Amino acid sequence: ILFMNRVPCGQTVTEIQAAFGAPFAPTNIPDGSTVRLAVWDDVDADNNPTNAVLLTQFSSVVANSGTDTFVSFPVNPPVTGTGEIWVGAAVVHAAGQSVAPADEDYWDASGGFQSWYCRDTSGSPMDLSDLSTVEAGPFVLESQGTLVWMIRGVVDTGPLGTPICAGDGSGTACPCG
Repeated sequence: ILFMNRVPCGQTVTEIQAAFGAPFAPTNIPDGSTVRLAVWDDVDADNNPTNAVLLTQFSSVVANSGTDTFVSFPVNPPVTGTGEIWVGAAVVHAAGQSVAPADEDYWDASGGFQSWYCRDTSGSPMDLSDLSTVEAGPFVLESQGTLVWMIRGVVDTGPLGTPICAGDGSGTACPCG
């Protein structure tokens, strides 16, 4: 499974934070399992990651599975996008294992769909460079209720006091309108 969340407005992503498994699940993805993390730039900013451009991907391992605890994965070097940024985690797992926890308390309908996922039953890693080629998806998680994946991008907004964009028309236009 690949689970991913949108980070609105082109940003520089310095870290991905993700949780794995679920406290109530009978079988969670084991700690130490390989996870591939990625950052994409959806330059048309259409709230759909299908045509997003892969900026970076790297591998690490699952930790704290089944605890709803975010694990930090530094993005080194940090990557910057110009449209909507998407962060995701892909894990090859056994049938019945809980991989991606969802949060029902954080859902925000104001900015379009935030959480998407892809599935692949082949047992091979997905091609993260072209999401239009995955076996199944991308699908909107929110179509199953007011849920968001427990994955987020940590962004660098610049030094304290430096605005990302003016927003009042006095400077560079905001990338997200």
